Amino acid sequence: MSWEWVAKPNETDGFLLEKNRWDSSVIDHILMSYLIGTPAEKQLQQAGYLGSVQCLSPLYTIPRLTSSRDYTVTRDGICWRTEVAVRTQTLTNMDWKYFVRGIHIEGVDDKSKAETFVQDRLLGAMCREAERQTEQLNDPAVPLAGPRQVLIRRWREIQALVEKAADALQSTLATRPVHTT
Repeated sequence: MSWEWVAKPNETDGFLLEKNRWDSSVIDHILMSYLIGTPAEKQLQQAGYLGSVQCLSPLYTIPRLTSSRDYTVTRDGICWRTEVAVRTQTLTNMDWKYFVRGIHIEGVDDKSKAETFVQDRLLGAMCREAERQTEQLNDPAVPLAGPRQVLIRRWREIQALVEKAADALQSTLATRPVHTT
């Protein structure tokens, strides 16, 4: 017995799972734009938390799987590596070092600053990017070699994922157990 698989053109140019609870989206290209060339870049590199520069490109059009998915967002919020990078923007150098070690310093609470940074600069930018990409893909005048409907659907999924992450953000930031001094 032999199996023959016949595909009609454009019907198998990609697929998406109906429900994927492990779905995530890379935000390296957004977060790295705040870090490159700053003292925070060196700080993160020395601590082993510096993300990928390979996703940063003016030609960046769709999230792509790379060997380095360093800064990500899921429907549950941002990953720890992303939170560590965000805290370089909201804490002093010394307080950041304590934060990374899980030590809470009395009187240092930057949770609202971190939430604002993530909401406005990261998730907001990702939402705008998803809207822009969806608009471009919906324009039939824009030439596209590939699965237009799959890409449109994926960008809508990314937008929904980012919106869920924004809702979950308040409960995810700074709720990790820390030691107090």
